[in-house]
Amino acid sequence: MFRKSGLVSYRSVAFVAVGLALAACGSPVSTTAASSPQAASTAPATELPPSSPPTGGRDFSAINLCQLVTPGEVAGLADGTAEEDPNQQSEADFSMCWYEVDKPDGVYTYYIVYVEKVELGELALSLDETGSSVPELGDEAYLRFEESEDQFRLIVLRSEYAIDMAGTDSDVMIGIARLLLDRL
Repeated sequence: MFRKSGLVSYRSVAFVAVGLALAACGSPVSTTAASSPQAASTAPATELPPSSPPTGGRDFSAINLCQLVTPGEVAGLADGTAEEDPNQQSEADFSMCWYEVDKPDGVYTYYIVYVEKVELGELALSLDETGSSVPELGDEAYLRFEESEDQFRLIVLRSEYAIDMAGTDSDVMIGIARLLLDRL
């Protein structure tokens, strides 16, 4: 079964990889931390604090996915009862909501939804390019089953953002993505 820490680890790897890629391309974002007061005072003036969005980028910290698509809406799509206080996190590069739904037959389902910088979605696709296209979500929407985690993975790329989702029911995931595409 999918573990919360597994996705967080994936995100940490993705953020480090994107940061290194940006640094290699000459981005003003520093990938090293100041280790002494002297080093901190000699840091370049163009360095961005960790919570700041990249210049010209979308600030995902202002998006609360759990309000944009409510637990009740997800429960309706899944024909179940949602946990009313889902795990929500927003930072400059992404916004995340973890929905948990109990079905009437006692089956537990979950949907972990990220709206993130398009570069992170592209990175996720490059790590494993398998999957089927999902034409009803656009030209760059891909769905695959991850046997090792016993879950589906849906990635939808747009020009300004990506939707990256893991969950137990692909039809519900497509429904959540449709709501997000209409509201973002």
